[in-house]
Amino acid sequence: MPIASIFSVAPPYVSSNVVSELQKRGLYHKEYAGNTLRENIGVPVPPVRDWSSQE
Repeated sequence: MPIASIFSVAPPYVSSNVVSELQKRGLYHKEYAGNTLRENIGVPVPPVRDWSSQE
């Protein structure tokens, strides 16, 4: 089997089988607490500034 065939088969297998097994074991999120990536990884929201007044 050519190596290109292996890589084209891997992504569907990973997404359908490995991820679902990790979810069953509680090692991969099914839902997230926040609505944004920033909320989910705990990065603070930067302060809002008026950028037009900067020199």
